[in-house]
Amino acid sequence: MVKLIIYSIFLIALTFFISFLFPTLIHSKIWMIFIFLISLTIISQLGMKFFIPKQNEIIIFLGTMGLRLLTSFIFIAYFAFNHLPDLLTFVCDFLVLYLFYMGFDIYVLLITLRPNLKKP
Repeated sequence: MVKLIIYSIFLIALTFFISFLFPTLIHSKIWMIFIFLISLTIISQLGMKFFIPKQNEIIIFLGTMGLRLLTSFIFIAYFAFNHLPDLLTFVCDFLVLYLFYMGFDIYVLLITLRPNLKKP
């Protein structure tokens, strides 16, 4: 969880810096995207840690990734149907942050599974 906080602070600082250099690249609702993706990551991390048996860890992780993708589509569709101005920038910002947080989840999964690696 500490790694997630550090990673999120780094991404928020980077976003804040980019918004000063190139204000047209960052949508005004970027902070809602951050809150949504951080909460999804926390839910998936806690679910993986407390509620999942160790035998089916990878299968459940892939299911979690699918559920995350589905909820992300619903999140984007909500804003799209409410006629959010500058929707293309919003979707691009969302996809970039989604990929960063998905990469973080894959990194955490690899770190978690590394002790289970059997040496020949």
